[in-house]
Amino acid sequence: MCLLGNRLLAQENTGNCTKEEGSPLWNLFCKYQDELVEGVVGFGANLTRKVAKCDPYFEAHNTSLVPGIRGLASGVFLGSLTLN
Repeated sequence: MCLLGNRLLAQENTGNCTKEEGSPLWNLFCKYQDELVEGVVGFGANLTRKVAKCDPYFEAHNTSLVPGIRGLASGVFLGSLTLN
């Protein structure tokens, strides 16, 4: 299971649970935006560059893989057991 800080993330969106640029997790929390390059004008227009902007919580916390059983805390696992 993948944690971001102390938050458990949905498994289908985490990929390999890394914050590397271009990873599924990075793509979920970060987007490229155009940013004006100050003081530079080219061909009569202001120049822009692509800058990655990420969710502040994503930037401030590390990811970690922890062992666990899916559905155990929610009761899904126990609800699927039948007593014979």
